[in-house]
Amino acid sequence: MAISIKDIVNVTVQVDQGIATVSDFNVGLILGSSAVLNTNNRTATYTSLAAMSSAGFGTDTPEYKAASLYFAQSPSPAKVVIGFQNKTGSETLVQAITACRKSDNTWFGAMSTGGYTTQELQNLAIYLESVEVPAYFVFQDKDANDLVTDGSSITNIFKTLKTAGYKNMLGFYYTEANDANGYEVSAAVLGRICGLASGDSNSAFDLAYKSLVGVKSENITSVQLQNLKGYCGNAYANYGNKYDFVTSSLMSSGYHFDEYYAIQLIRSYIEQNVVNALINNRVIPMTDDGVAVITNQIAYSFEQIKNMGYIASGIWNAAPVRTLSTGDALPNGYIIFADSVDTLSASERAQRITPPIVCCVKLAGAIEYISISVFVNR
Repeated sequence: MAISIKDIVNVTVQVDQGIATVSDFNVGLILGSSAVLNTNNRTATYTSLAAMSSAGFGTDTPEYKAASLYFAQSPSPAKVVIGFQNKTGSETLVQAITACRKSDNTWFGAMSTGGYTTQELQNLAIYLESVEVPAYFVFQDKDANDLVTDGSSITNIFKTLKTAGYKNMLGFYYTEANDANGYEVSAAVLGRICGLASGDSNSAFDLAYKSLVGVKSENITSVQLQNLKGYCGNAYANYGNKYDFVTSSLMSSGYHFDEYYAIQLIRSYIEQNVVNALINNRVIPMTDDGVAVITNQIAYSFEQIKNMGYIASGIWNAAPVRTLSTGDALPNGYIIFADSVDTLSASERAQRITPPIVCCVKLAGAIEYISISVFVNR
């Protein structure tokens, strides 16, 4: 069992709960119960449908069908991890996800072809809040209560997850599923995310308003959609009898997916770069210059993420932090504060703990709603 990296580099992102390092942010897990895999051979990675077929997944298996939608998105993801859930052994969703993570540490997003109860989704949401390696789960639901105006008597899975503030769940209302377990929109959304998340320069993306290949749009009214959004739910809807696209990519916590994704990147990149500095330097001295080595790695992390497009210059509108006041400009999109080593106590020096390092970051965000006024003179 690996020792937590937090014992060495403990990064806390104030806007969200703690997040740990994941290997790849553009790989998805499709969970199923076909006998091609088993509890001893829990996961397998494939780069194409042909590879899955060669491994024994028939075209009629849920995993193959889901992967067909996953790989059909444009741009297409490079690979997928297929995981096994032992349904005959009454393995729960949490148990299966846990076992798949132990087997493969590369996937970031996940979905299931085997169906799930409301209680299983709640249990999974609780589990994902506490895991060392982060993951999000894409799910879909077809309860009519998802579209009803909020009230004390209304219950649905979106409301339950929103009320608890779970940050790793991305849910869609969808009734157009061909399979009884309903996984089509989940597979397509997961593939869309993994295809867009290249990590290249200017690769930042907003999941809202993205089309999905191979998925029917949901027949939903504007009022029903607004009610669904009130529960932090999403839909693949038709607009103006012309456009089919995702709206509006809210996690159960209320954060947009691109914000959630950026926060994951910040934590992961800082951890990886700071740990690499500890490994690659013969020694980092307990001096202000030594602390500067660490802060330079943090700045490098921010620059990497800024290069993708998730961090941008702007005005700090949050509460004051150190010398940064509300209303101050952040021309670089971030600022890093570090106290001098002279402020450390003897005990802290003996434990080789750096002075507190505080970072303020401005996310670029995304435009989703536009108001345009046009004045015409004849």
